[in-house]
Amino acid sequence: ADGASGAEPLRLVVAQPPAGPGLTEEERVLWTMARDAATDGAAAAELQRGVAQLERVFAAFAEPADGRVALAGGVQPLLRGFGVVPTYMSRGEVRAAFEVVCRMHGQEGVRAGAGLALPAFVQLLLLVAMLALSKPAFRKLYSATVDKVRVMLRLWGLADPSRLQ
Repeated sequence: ADGASGAEPLRLVVAQPPAGPGLTEEERVLWTMARDAATDGAAAAELQRGVAQLERVFAAFAEPADGRVALAGGVQPLLRGFGVVPTYMSRGEVRAAFEVVCRMHGQEGVRAGAGLALPAFVQLLLLVAMLALSKPAFRKLYSATVDKVRVMLRLWGLADPSRLQ
């Protein structure tokens, strides 16, 4: 179940952060990190191979009412369940990443009750992997973006269908 079976390519945001006072410096750093990761060809190919399973993960955590994944009801429980929070990063770091991905995809964020559609959800997971595995403890082990994607999919288990049972 590797997702290479003709699934439609993911459409991740690769735009520059907006100019002006709209973003904090931390948000600009996160936006740039997410954009740079999304433009890495090897990482994009690895994500595409795992897209079928990521769609299943998305469906398992999406809100029935709107088919989107919210922060409190979806993303936080997902990342706790897969051992990412608190092992690799804090809830606050996840919230900051969620807010930036919402902005990247033209949404208002947590306070406005935003939920992520599939492309934004995958972009968030990519940013979470980048943030968590770029910390000093992991930087040398996983220096390439594609290595971080592989950890997310394989070591954390997001590409493992048995993890949803």
